[in-house]
Amino acid sequence: MRRGHLIAIGLLGVGSWLVMPAAHASEATVKATMSGADEVPGPGDPDGKGTATIVLDDAKNTACYELTYENLGEVTAAHVHAGAPKVAGPPAIDFKIRTNGNKGCVNVDPATAKAIRDNPANYYVNIHTTDYGNGAIRGQLAKG
Repeated sequence: MRRGHLIAIGLLGVGSWLVMPAAHASEATVKATMSGADEVPGPGDPDGKGTATIVLDDAKNTACYELTYENLGEVTAAHVHAGAPKVAGPPAIDFKIRTNGNKGCVNVDPATAKAIRDNPANYYVNIHTTDYGNGAIRGQLAKG
């Protein structure tokens, strides 16, 4: 009887070990440090700066974000855009900060999440304000 319990406990341990990496594999964190000098096309806000942390969850098809910033006027929007450094590109993820605020989760297309996770340097985050409608601050994404 004791041997059966040991085998069962061992199998449970191995089974949980096999499941753990799969659960963590569905999330990836990417980060950006933003400034007005990096905004393209400029000019961006010369005094503005901030950070973005984004967790992409393949299992839930979400992008959870936290944005911090300072020295900006009224913030109107924030996005992840497709675009290499010094290149302006189309929005890929809208954080909907007018309803969600500086921290929240939004749905994301699975192909978009995969593309960002696999090559974050081809994407950037920018924050728009009333004074800088095309973008006040910007930062390229990197693996977190």
